Amino acid sequence: MSVVGVWKIAAADPERIAVVAVDGTSTSYKKMAIYSNQLAQGLRALGLERGDRVAVVMRNAPELVAIILAAQQIGLY
Repeated sequence: MSVVGVWKIAAADPERIAVVAVDGTSTSYKKMAIYSNQLAQGLRALGLERGDRVAVVMRNAPELVAIILAAQQIGLY
């Protein structure tokens, strides 16, 4: 799903479940959109620009999805 898709769903149906973690907790599209936007701002604050690359090593979790969306949002690879 593209970043645009996440924002559209967050606007149209904010409480819709976007991600379910291994422990069963869920994250709504609204929360995922807000969190990924905060991460995108943080990545920009670190000096990352469109076309830069990001590497992440972590467990499969909702935070990983948010990082991917944040990177896509500002044009990172």
